[in-house]
Amino acid sequence: MKLKSFAKLNLSLLVFRPRKKDGYHPLCSVFQTISLYDELNIKILPHQKGVFKLRCSNPEVPVDEKNLLTKLYLRLKAKIPFGLQIYLKKNIPMGGGLGGGSSNAAVFLQFLNQYVPLNYTKKQLVSFALSFGADIPFFLEGGTSLVRGIGEKLKSIKPGPYKYFVLINPQLHLD
Repeated sequence: MKLKSFAKLNLSLLVFRPRKKDGYHPLCSVFQTISLYDELNIKILPHQKGVFKLRCSNPEVPVDEKNLLTKLYLRLKAKIPFGLQIYLKKNIPMGGGLGGGSSNAAVFLQFLNQYVPLNYTKKQLVSFALSFGADIPFFLEGGTSLVRGIGEKLKSIKPGPYKYFVLINPQLHLD
């Protein structure tokens, strides 16, 4: 099964001081999904419950417990009645603010919700996803959204008049 995991642009970005309780920076931004995507090739291993194999086209991407896909799998492992083998074809540059890892996590979570099935409601998915990363809830819906809080307050909005964006990658990695 091949699933596309789309990148995003921040069309506007206002960042506030970090919260004392967790260090997250509240923000007000407009996020827009774009046509650049990673590809998750997922193979279900029917009689191999508890098996999880993750490989990636980019050797710089961790495939262990540091990867969001692995973290999601480990948290939900007891509910998954089959094994999984995932090959992540990475096209979205890392550390460029395009949300590649968060997008991968959202697509994987949606896959699990449908195929396990987890039967999480949209609200439950957003709440669960937020515990793994602030951008993941946006990627569950995609499109164009006004994003506030730490990423949990989303309001779908009408896309602007722009149909094309030029994305320049200076090969800088920002954490």
